[in-house]
Amino acid sequence: MKLQSNSEPLFFKVYPAKNIKEVPILFFIHGFADCGDEFLHLVATLTKFCSVVLISLPGFGEAPKADEVSPESLLPRFEETLKLFQGRKILVGYSMGGRYALYTSLFGKYSDFDSLVLVSSSTGIVDENGRELRLKEDLKLCQFIEEKTINDFVDYWLRLPIFKGLERLSESEFEIIKKRKAHQEKLVLIQYLKQAGQGVFPDLSSELKTLQQKLHIVVGENDAKYCEIGKLLHQKLSNSELHIFPNTGHAVHRENPNLFLDVLKSVIEKD
Repeated sequence: MKLQSNSEPLFFKVYPAKNIKEVPILFFIHGFADCGDEFLHLVATLTKFCSVVLISLPGFGEAPKADEVSPESLLPRFEETLKLFQGRKILVGYSMGGRYALYTSLFGKYSDFDSLVLVSSSTGIVDENGRELRLKEDLKLCQFIEEKTINDFVDYWLRLPIFKGLERLSESEFEIIKKRKAHQEKLVLIQYLKQAGQGVFPDLSSELKTLQQKLHIVVGENDAKYCEIGKLLHQKLSNSELHIFPNTGHAVHRENPNLFLDVLKSVIEKD
């Protein structure tokens, strides 16, 4: 498979607004072990009032692989992607994708989007010891992925407590998620854990004061860790709004898609 260079746009799929001109464009960045299709269930409703761009990070889904996937290496590619579109832009990042989105907002020279939506995400691990511990955990997970099948990994991943809320989905919805994750390549998963996992991802908390976009923080009430992170992030930034979804875990966009759509619509209308 061809490897993409750092000067090329990222892989994306575009879903234009239906019979509406001059509408905002929402760019979505997915989480770990997934692809842009993670947000497909939202597209039919979103395109009634905006255009949608679903980005797949290198190696995930249909996106070609890349030698480097660190936030520094992908920043130029995020910017090249944004440059392709004209009009009002809003960036939405979920979990790992949220950290990439925040990094792009803080360090990108071409960051002409006016709102940033972080979904179950963070600024990174603040203390060095915490990052070292997380890196050890991620390296153990890399070994697990190497030794087991991709289906073993998917079963393990979706049994994590933060994804317990997905059990409320219909059997067919849950199978779609499992199937999509099972189509990811093991070597790509390992690459992201080593190059962009929380154990190596830079802590961005000290850079927040330079954030120019309005920030919307979306977390699930039952996702205790990220709910607390969201509250602290909201306290630090006056130009932010905190959206806590009741009886919801980490995957808020899957567990409560209607409320998530309401939040996105309010971002478009108010910001």
